[in-house]
Amino acid sequence: MMHDNAPAHTVSIVMSAAVDCGYILLPHPPNSPDLAPSDFYLFPMLKDHLHGKQFSTDIDIIHSVEDFLQVINKQFYQTGI
Repeated sequence: MMHDNAPAHTVSIVMSAAVDCGYILLPHPPNSPDLAPSDFYLFPMLKDHLHGKQFSTDIDIIHSVEDFLQVINKQFYQTGI
């Protein structure tokens, strides 16, 4: 089991309960960019794109995200993180 070191996840009673349930607790380095670089690079731009929009169906959301990914220029992907 991996958690994000949030205070609610690291309280001793929670840690004990996880171990009692048979979970193996894995260390999680705080703010590690190699765990989810998209959180720091792609998602803020996607959030800006979706901000203020309302969707009536899941399909509408999917189309909006696909449109966003099509609009990003090739340099964005070539540059990387």
